[in-house]
Amino acid sequence: MLARNTGTYYGTPMQAYLDALVHDRAKDATALLTRLRSGRSRFLTKYLPKGADGQVRSVAARFALIASAGELARSYDILPWPQGEAWNALGACFKAWLAERGGADAGEELVARQTVEAFLAAHGAARFVRLIDRNGTLEVERPEQQVRDRAGFVRPAKHGGDGHEFLIFSATWTKDVCQGLDPKVVAATGVKQGWLIPDNNGKSSRPERVPGHALMRYYVVRETVISGATAGP
Repeated sequence: MLARNTGTYYGTPMQAYLDALVHDRAKDATALLTRLRSGRSRFLTKYLPKGADGQVRSVAARFALIASAGELARSYDILPWPQGEAWNALGACFKAWLAERGGADAGEELVARQTVEAFLAAHGAARFVRLIDRNGTLEVERPEQQVRDRAGFVRPAKHGGDGHEFLIFSATWTKDVCQGLDPKVVAATGVKQGWLIPDNNGKSSRPERVPGHALMRYYVVRETVISGATAGP
């Protein structure tokens, strides 16, 4: 009977839904949009974990939209469900997806950021030569200091914002900073999230000149990538 009725009435609920939706949109498009947005917001408030990664938020927004559409269909008497049933059903589906994914923590982008953050938090003071601004000129703060396994330089922010910027040697970026991750993926993540400063042509590394050294390409990382840490002692 289910197979027969499905074949007979296939598409009928969707046609009725679209008719009602078009009618509502023609009557008051702003009110309809406000209603859908309110439903999405309520769903996200209830089911989206705090601090969830952007990928998780994007997926949750899709579940929220479907839940809101389901509630709208219920209000049109197209679905014989009690109020909130669509939200509950989509909430259960979203929780199942989240469990299968392994939680709301970030995917490869957060892993990339955390890897860079961990390196700089651990070595930001010990493996970087610190540069200071004296009357508009960059100078090495302590020329007599010996830096073992030097990873690069740290200077006052030059490309906007407060704090400092780490200038990381290309070889160090690949071998030590990325720690087995694809350096290109880590760099692309940094550019996307705004904590790695590309050159004017969009390349991940950029040419920079520091006192006593020829022009070289560095990976320039904003200090903001570090949570709760500073660039120097």
